[in-house]
Amino acid sequence: MMWWKKARVLGLLALSVIGAGWLGDSAAALFSAIPGLCASRLAFGEFGLALLWFLVSFGLFCSALVLLYRHRSDVIHTSARALPATGYAGHAALIMALSNLRPDQTQLAEGLRSLGIACFRKSAAADPPLLERLPWMQNLRLLCDSLSGRKETLRYVVIIASPESDPQVDLFESIARDALKGLGIESVVFERQEGVAPDANDFDALLLHVERAHTRCLRNMGGRRGRVCIDITSGTKIYTGAATSFAVTRGIPFSYVDNIGRVHYAMARVELPHLLEP
Repeated sequence: MMWWKKARVLGLLALSVIGAGWLGDSAAALFSAIPGLCASRLAFGEFGLALLWFLVSFGLFCSALVLLYRHRSDVIHTSARALPATGYAGHAALIMALSNLRPDQTQLAEGLRSLGIACFRKSAAADPPLLERLPWMQNLRLLCDSLSGRKETLRYVVIIASPESDPQVDLFESIARDALKGLGIESVVFERQEGVAPDANDFDALLLHVERAHTRCLRNMGGRRGRVCIDITSGTKIYTGAATSFAVTRGIPFSYVDNIGRVHYAMARVELPHLLEP
């Protein structure tokens, strides 16, 4: 933190402490002057000074708090940190987008049923076959990782589709259940977004659907925080922005699959920097 920001924050903290002290003393003086005011008109001067002291103290205290709130970014920082792959406990609910497949890709996707679990766990080759280049491959890799040896067992998945991919949700669920047999996916509940599928290029609509999906997950998973994960891999870049901003502001984990098929998890943290550090 720059020196002038340190001085500003420390000065505002000092003003708020001084203002709080003065506010308490002036309130006590004001209340003690009230009985004298009722007994004699000569006490108006004492009461007026006490009232003036109270108003000045109140204004100082409130001003310091308002300025502290305005410059809160100097004190409170939010940053996203990658979670260790081996230490991540897992999640019971998952929110993910579903990319649209072209007609030729839809026919090719049927081959995902017979790939086998090992294919979803290994890193992608430098030049993978066409089947493994399908967008749904990333979704299946994430589902496989979510069902593999985590403390939390995946039980609930909400899919946010676009108007183009919404008719393909049932096909994806069928392929996922066939491809990931043996991992307990039979007990996983798949649901799509509430209402009409949002426009893939409408940030506000996507953010609203992510929020609704998160609420449904909490309701179905008992409302425990930290058991919901939001995937930011699939879908459009606008969906990725909406999902990431929601995860960061709510402090919940989010996942992404890199170009070679590895699954990563991250989570936002609120940090208070040490003001006296150089």
